[in-house]
This record gives sequence, structure tokens and C-alpha cells, in this order.
Amino acid sequence: MQTQALMTMTGAATMSSREIAELTGSTHDNVLKTIRGLREKGLVLGNDTPYVHPQNLQTYTEIRLTYRDTMVVVSGYSPELRARIIDRWQALEFGSAPAIPSPANKLIGELAVLECFTRLLRPSPSSQVAMLAHISKNHGLDPSYLPAYVEDTAPDSIGGGSLTTKPLTALLKIHGIKFTTHTYNGLLCAIGMLEQRTRKSTSPKAPNGIKRFWAISEKGLRYGKNITNPNSPRETQPHWYESRFAELHEVVSQHVRGD
Repeated sequence: MQTQALMTMTGAATMSSREIAELTGSTHDNVLKTIRGLREKGLVLGNDTPYVHPQNLQTYTEIRLTYRDTMVVVSGYSPELRARIIDRWQALEFGSAPAIPSPANKLIGELAVLECFTRLLRPSPSSQVAMLAHISKNHGLDPSYLPAYVEDTAPDSIGGGSLTTKPLTALLKIHGIKFTTHTYNGLLCAIGMLEQRTRKSTSPKAPNGIKRFWAISEKGLRYGKNITNPNSPRETQPHWYESRFAELHEVVSQHVRGD
């Protein structure tokens, strides 16, 4: 937050519920819920205070707490999170604490990551809208301005309309193609329809901490689309248009035959 989180109100230093959320990795809504529950029991004080969000200029609510009430609120947190709050208080009191990144800066950073993700991995429009909705939710923004439905049309589609897609494994089975998914992905890569991407991973199954995954290339977008992998949002998962898979397979077959 650009404004100093530790403020003096009626002679007492206070910390905002927003900064507690920032430091503990919780959502602001959950922090507010905890504070209000304790306040109803008479365990803490603190009034709801309006603040203007720097990004959308809408007014939201925060609660400012004294040191004592802050400690009550975080008493159920882990020792590591409580230590983070205490360290922040001490640093702010002595004027040695760096500013907590403002919500606006975090939002700009997340949007920049999304733009880079879109440029590099070419996710489908519906996947992009889903990611924007997730970012909006994280920042307490109203996602109702986003379309409720997006058509993932092929670049050369005439008249619009989404084409039904399936993962490669299902299409190979439907068309009675005997290649394994691994082999067929290699062929799609060889003819420029797929590109292999990498990302860091802590999984023991990832050699040298690197996870590899596939993304449909610019050329391949005529035959399919990249969707966000539901099991790993940092990856894309190729899906191919059912109605165009026979045409795609003919291109693969020509490559195999050396035509």
C-alpha cells in the first residue's frame, strides 16, 4: 500500500485489515470476517473505515486495529505469520519498513503476466476471460463487465461459432489411429503444429526441476486451441477441433510418407 499502513488515530497507532491480509497471505474478506467475529464477542475494537481503491476508484471497507487487537486477531495464525506481523509493526514504528506493494501495483503486475502468458502460449479467448475473472476476484473487483460466454472460433472461421474440441488421446481413439499420444505429439511438433514449452516445477517427477508441456503454435491454431490446464494453471493443454482432425491427420500422414 502506498499510504502508510501504520497510522495514528486518536493518539493510538493502528494497522489496517488490508495489510494483515497482505502479510498473512489471506484474503481481505476472510480477515474482515475474523475481526468482526471477535468484535461481536467484545474481544477487539475497531470501526469499519472506508477507503478508495486506487485502481477502480470504488469505495470499500477496512478495519484499523491497535497493536493489542492485531495480536488478538492473528493469535490463531501460525508462528511464522504472527512473527511477520510483529516484525512489520516494529519496523513501521521505527520507520525502517519498506512500503508494502500497493494493490494497484500488484494488479498491474498480474495483468502484465497475463499479457506475457497470452503472447507466449496463445490460450483460447475463454481461457483468457477465466484468468481475468480470477484476477478480478483476487483484487475485490466486480467481474460482471467480463462476457459470460466467449466463442473460441478458429482464426479462419467464417460466420463465427465455437467448434467442438477434444484432447488428442480421445481423437486418436475415435479415428482408429494406432500412434501413441507421445509419438503423435512429436509428429505434430515436427510439422510445426505444436511447440514444446517448459516451466519450473518442484514435482519429483520433473527432471532437474523442469516440467515440459505442449502448446499449439500459431500455425496449428487452424486445427485447435490452447486451454488452461485445470490441473496446472501455469500450463496450456492442446485441444483439437473434431471437425478438422481428419484434415490435420492427412497433413501428418503426408509428413510420415514423405510427400
